[in-house]
Amino acid sequence: FAWVLAGSRASKALLKGMKETTNLRWVDTPDEPTLRSLILTAAVHVLPSVGRAGLRLKMLHALAGAGHVLGERSAVEGLPWESWVSPVARSVDWLPAIRNALENPPKPSALALRHQAIHQHFDPAQNAGLLVDWILGSQGS
Repeated sequence: FAWVLAGSRASKALLKGMKETTNLRWVDTPDEPTLRSLILTAAVHVLPSVGRAGLRLKMLHALAGAGHVLGERSAVEGLPWESWVSPVARSVDWLPAIRNALENPPKPSALALRHQAIHQHFDPAQNAGLLVDWILGSQGS
């Protein structure tokens, strides 16, 4: 397998280390189509960030894909989709968690339930309809 890392503003030291690593490709500031493709085809999503604001959106995008989603335990706890993310408590636990995720792909039935729930709660068309109903309904009040 090949590692594909995507992001922005990587440090010079990190970029140097990635260039020296075999089977690793860095995608710097991917455009929307590239990022969507990476997300949908990844076997494992590794989200080590602890800042919850941007992380929530990244998790939702990752959960729409077909791979495992690994996240920092403190950033995942209490979120509505906590049960869909494999929490990682300590920095030394990341590599074993990644190996486990690669060796045990998600079951299709679990993915179907996850995708159905995400679509139900975060469907743009449905949410736009709810907004229109709310806006139009509030005008008559």
